[in-house]
Amino acid sequence: LFRSDLSGNVWEWTENAVRQNGEASGYIPRGGSWHGDAKHSAPSYRFAYQPGSHANTRGLRVVRVPAEATTVPGPDASEAKKLQAEWAAKLKLPVESKSPTGIAMVLIPPGEGVEKPFLMGKYEVTQGEWEKVMGSNPSTFSAKNPKVLGMDTSRFPVEMVNWFDAVEFCKDRKSTRLNSS
Repeated sequence: LFRSDLSGNVWEWTENAVRQNGEASGYIPRGGSWHGDAKHSAPSYRFAYQPGSHANTRGLRVVRVPAEATTVPGPDASEAKKLQAEWAAKLKLPVESKSPTGIAMVLIPPGEGVEKPFLMGKYEVTQGEWEKVMGSNPSTFSAKNPKVLGMDTSRFPVEMVNWFDAVEFCKDRKSTRLNSS
């Protein structure tokens, strides 16, 4: 689903859960947001939110594992570009492509800690991409907000997204399917 340690404009929901009595009691966002300081943007910083909570500092980045992917040992960093091209050819996918909703996806080859190749959103999901899939825009900083009045917010990252909404977005094949597949 989504796993990310990338710093960006919004915290990104992950599948990593905090468990109490075997049940998920919260999910761990990663990456930092426009509202956080450097300490809170470090990849090692961890905390959890209730999955139904909303905030204008939380969004998502999509990840898709191609069905044809297989598990292999990873390369060293110097081979990454070559391996990326080899896996693209093997999977009959481009290294970079766009989903029908316009999400730029990048093929990530297997490597240390990565068992299967997968496609990851190159950028955070935008308000425009979210609206195409979900039909609404939950963002505080949407075109309706007086602070951004007159601005095209369709390229702003979507925020006010809870974990459940992020999962629904990723379940919708329009969000992650590539034009070529």
